[in-house]
Amino acid sequence: GEYSEMINRLRAREGKPPDLQEATLAIYTEKIIAEPGNADWYENRGRLYMSMGRKAKALADFEKAVELNPYKKGEIDKLKNRL
Repeated sequence: GEYSEMINRLRAREGKPPDLQEATLAIYTEKIIAEPGNADWYENRGRLYMSMGRKAKALADFEKAVELNPYKKGEIDKLKNRL
């Protein structure tokens, strides 16, 4: 499917199997480019950044998610408190 094609492109570019987190990050970033108004992609990428220890990037994505969808504020605030 679409995701396996993206992962295969990453493999071809790097000449080795990509790290799963980095591959997922690339997918989320491509989705954000395709749908810049979709708060869910920013939240998902922010959660991934958080799990990778990239706090500043996680915070930026969480803030963008709330900007796009203010109804996410409560859940995002809980995530930000865990940073």
